[in-house]
Amino acid sequence: LLLLVCVEAEIAELSFNSPFLPEHGSKYEVIGSSAPLKRYIRLLPPLSNKQGAIISNSILPASDLDIYLRTRISGSNKGDFSGFTVWTSSSQVRDSLGPVYGVKPTFKGNGIVVDTLKQSIWGYSYFEKAKLSLESVQTNYTCTVPMRGFEFSLKLEFRKEALKVYTWLKDNEAQLCFEMPVADCQGMFFGVSGVTGEGVNGAVDITQVSFTEIKPEIETQFELQIMQMEFEEELRLQKQELMEFFDSFMAASSDPNLKGLESEISDLRTQLKNLEKRLQLIKENLADLSFTDEFEKSSNQHVQTIQTTLQGLGTKVESMHDYIDRREILKNLYNAVDNEYKKSYSTTKKLANAVTYSEGHTELIKQQVSQDWRFFWVLLGLLVLALSIGFSFYKILTIEKIHTL
Repeated sequence: LLLLVCVEAEIAELSFNSPFLPEHGSKYEVIGSSAPLKRYIRLLPPLSNKQGAIISNSILPASDLDIYLRTRISGSNKGDFSGFTVWTSSSQVRDSLGPVYGVKPTFKGNGIVVDTLKQSIWGYSYFEKAKLSLESVQTNYTCTVPMRGFEFSLKLEFRKEALKVYTWLKDNEAQLCFEMPVADCQGMFFGVSGVTGEGVNGAVDITQVSFTEIKPEIETQFELQIMQMEFEEELRLQKQELMEFFDSFMAASSDPNLKGLESEISDLRTQLKNLEKRLQLIKENLADLSFTDEFEKSSNQHVQTIQTTLQGLGTKVESMHDYIDRREILKNLYNAVDNEYKKSYSTTKKLANAVTYSEGHTELIKQQVSQDWRFFWVLLGLLVLALSIGFSFYKILTIEKIHTL
């Protein structure tokens, strides 16, 4: 697993899209007349007698790869020669820029040649002692497509020692150009090298390079058995989890309203047992497996049926959970309302007692005030009477003084 992660990481690091960022510079070496610009890498400028290349600094880590190259080829078909090679080689070809569509005649490796003047593509896998030439690379693996003035793309599908080359223009579907035998690209460097001849007025720009590792499909009976065993173990764990839920659910379901779910839970148990029987049949069939398409199709149908049934079980269990959750929510809400009601009733009762006490106290105050008023009037009467008697004595004393005089 660690090796697989490392491989995927290396593949991802080799991919880039425009713009060509500084971190991409550590993954590729841009040499010759090629230059990284803001939105693309200019592989070949629109000038005569120029050579350039981009070369990976690390090797390709896998045999089964899809390599996607998107380019833009401008200018007219003027000039005597112009083209580039998409290649994989055991050497980095740093010092091997040459006249054979960007590589030297001593090049050894897999090459896909794109002649931008003839608008033709050729493929070769060359490891002979003889030297390459412009004529020798023009093999029978070839096709012709329009490529100037468009976004022209190549897709190389490496599968061990075989290669399929696809081409397409922008907004068009990919078309198979040719298929050919090649050397295994694993452990090789990747690069794109180009060259222009005399009188050329067009440029070649690279806007995207991407790599995708293709993981192999299941090819052996043993691998299929391992997958089946893993699936069976996963199903067993799911069944155990469901059983534990059912047991705890039944133990906690003392509410009479939940008793109606017992029959449904019993049905679920029956369905789980049926699933066990189906898996047992599949397991028995695997012992006599001849790995035919018919059996593989039948096995896939069994697995699909099991997955669909499990989804149905999951839905039913979720419904039970929803019912229990709603019931708990309503119960909690009822308890909360009941507690609030009890609090409110207690508060109201206290207020009523306070009002009653207040009314009694008010009556006592009224009685006390009434008694105080009666006392006041008696006291006032006594005061008036005392004043009257005092005034009478005063008059009598005054009359006696007058008679004396």
